[in-house]
Amino acid sequence: MTGELDRRNLSVHDTQIFANQYGMAINTFVVLETDGSALSLDCYPIICQALLQIL
Repeated sequence: MTGELDRRNLSVHDTQIFANQYGMAINTFVVLETDGSALSLDCYPIICQALLQIL
């Protein structure tokens, strides 16, 4: 997943993995533009679709 974000020239500033007693895990990412600014809302669907394709 981070490789796809890097390929799109995005910067991962933080990531966390949460796991429960059933072996399920949730990954969270704080992603910004390379200049440190927030992503524009119109980028979200494109990035989500790209990440879903690699899962």
